[in-house]
Amino acid sequence: IALAELWIRARYRVPANALDAAGIGVLYATLYWMHVSGIVPLEVSFPAMLVVTAAAVWLATRHDSKLIAVLGLLGGFVTAYLLPPSGSNALFTFLLALNIGIAWITIRKGWWLLNSLAVIATAIYEWRWVMQSIDVGHLALGAAIFVVFAISGTVPLWYRRAEACPPRHRWIAIAAAHLPLLFAVFVAANVNYGPQYKILFAFLLIVDAGLLAIV
Repeated sequence: IALAELWIRARYRVPANALDAAGIGVLYATLYWMHVSGIVPLEVSFPAMLVVTAAAVWLATRHDSKLIAVLGLLGGFVTAYLLPPSGSNALFTFLLALNIGIAWITIRKGWWLLNSLAVIATAIYEWRWVMQSIDVGHLALGAAIFVVFAISGTVPLWYRRAEACPPRHRWIAIAAAHLPLLFAVFVAANVNYGPQYKILFAFLLIVDAGLLAIV
């Protein structure tokens, strides 16, 4: 990033943007790997990833570069897939940092493609985790995860008028708001989760309230 900003950008804009994006990706990978390896706790790695996210947003908006935003921020999703799993808390905290940055840059620049890619990638991670790792003990965590990421996927529509969003990206954002309902159906259909009905109906109340607010 320093090389791109101090020496290359004055003469070569596109290579400088690519270097910025690569630098952001390396920082995400390094911080995530340090936490997975036990070198730093989550209390250190998560704020650090938020700083990296802020840097990515600042660079992308300053240079008006979708390349930095797409390769830098969404490169973090690839990092989470390639590195060894470290538990749901670390993975979804990492994804939350990415989604915060993507929502913010969508609000600032109106880059709806970035928000749509984030919604799709996050949904893949969510359902991969549900199918492989969720159990009764993680049900409340799963409900919280689906609520938080539904908010992050739809919040740009609140700050920028929905009419300004291209129809195909608007439908993806709307789908993000309804993913929690699909999770609720999945939970209700599993007899093992029957005793956890308090979690299910509290979750449904929150989701219904959110959808009512959207309407």
